[in-house]
Amino acid sequence: MARKRGFLVQIQGVKSYRSKGRWYHYDRVTGQRLLAEPGTPEFLAEIQALRSVAREMVLPRGTLGGVIGQFKASESYWDVLKPDTRLSYERAFKVLDVIKTAPMADMTRSAIINLRDDVLRPKYGRWMANYAVTVLGILFQFAHDKGIVKESPLGKKIRKIRKPPGAEKANRRWTEEERRVVLQEAPPHIRLPVAMAMCLGLRYSDIIRATLAALVDGEFAITTRKRDAPIRVPVHPILAEALAQRPKSDAIQICLNSDGKPWKTGFNASWAKFRNRLLSEGKIGKGLTLHGLRHTLGTMLSEAGLDDGKIADVLGQSGIMMARHYSKEAKLAEVTKDAVLGVDWTGRKTNKNV
Repeated sequence: MARKRGFLVQIQGVKSYRSKGRWYHYDRVTGQRLLAEPGTPEFLAEIQALRSVAREMVLPRGTLGGVIGQFKASESYWDVLKPDTRLSYERAFKVLDVIKTAPMADMTRSAIINLRDDVLRPKYGRWMANYAVTVLGILFQFAHDKGIVKESPLGKKIRKIRKPPGAEKANRRWTEEERRVVLQEAPPHIRLPVAMAMCLGLRYSDIIRATLAALVDGEFAITTRKRDAPIRVPVHPILAEALAQRPKSDAIQICLNSDGKPWKTGFNASWAKFRNRLLSEGKIGKGLTLHGLRHTLGTMLSEAGLDDGKIADVLGQSGIMMARHYSKEAKLAEVTKDAVLGVDWTGRKTNKNV
């Protein structure tokens, strides 16, 4: 489907969806976004150009590349998988590009393990090597369902490469001093995203897309992008202070760059530059990540006496989704609100009434 001047036009192989009042159109096979106006000659020419490239790139049926092409063209890829999941899959596809011409029916379990250990891990690291094999298992299941392979060599789960003993923990907890110094020295355009990660436990994708409409009556309410989990968390004084320093702008997004515009790209680079300066000055330790603040909040709420269910509610975890579905319109429990507002991030007393 493609949309033209208020009505839908049926075009085979084009996926259309609406987001924030705008229509977006993608070519299913290549995954590329179509930029021209639907129904115009330019739109059709753009599709033809992409299809021409796709025909040159198509690999024989049964090869890994061929199966990836079929998988990406399937309804389930576009209608079931979330955008963030598709993006992760695309990264894994690129990693697996080294074997895209190989027939899947000829792949063996031992060859896949050797590929992971000897080729993928040295180049891409432990996590991506493990993830690429996970995605490969999903592709084998798809190929089996389509009758391309008789059985999957990954039907029995492969044990993942484990982290070496003593290795630095990913997304580690921030220390009290690190929390204090980052909040003190970060410029406003960095401090606000950090405060949102710190006080709300949000993932990066939710921080960047959050709008001012999420702030209602001293609380922050949003449905998370990864889990479709509704959360509602009181605004901590530290976050309230960061919000007060937000540049004045007509943009609806909460977080803005140094020019007062919504972050589209560049935040990771700005954050890394700021973090590396503090690291070189000896003010923070290695391994400080924005996602580590999500772990920090969960740990601190647990230490404050909140049970797993209430912590899951705050962090938008999906373990108790049905309970949350029935109670999401209810008033936030006072014990949860007090626990969140009472978190002492910097070692200084805060006023819950701020």
